[in-house]
Amino acid sequence: MSFTESEIKDYNDYADTTIAGIYPLIKKAVSSHAATYMKKDMLKFKEQGPDERMGLEENKAFFRDIAHVHCDAAITAQIRYSNKSYCATLTKESILEKCRICNLDAQSVKQILKAAGFDAGGDQHE
Repeated sequence: MSFTESEIKDYNDYADTTIAGIYPLIKKAVSSHAATYMKKDMLKFKEQGPDERMGLEENKAFFRDIAHVHCDAAITAQIRYSNKSYCATLTKESILEKCRICNLDAQSVKQILKAAGFDAGGDQHE
């Protein structure tokens, strides 16, 4: 399936809007460095254009999903790779707030909490 110029413009506009919406979320929840990394990566992805094996709406949904994966990955990386003194300041509530800011789904939140060492009840494990 090839796309018309109008469809490609629609895809590019959607990609720009998605990036503009996700960037401040990652910046607020994690850091400006993580947000800039997401933006650069998503702009490269946008430059490739829509995948001709999918329809336009599927491409837009896939682009949005990839942007949300960046949110998930940025929060998880911050938890896993930050120094111990920073990690010691993280509470379940502060992690949930980061996830809320990025509007992550329940499964992503559960995985992030697990990576931080919290069980379902909120207790932290060493």
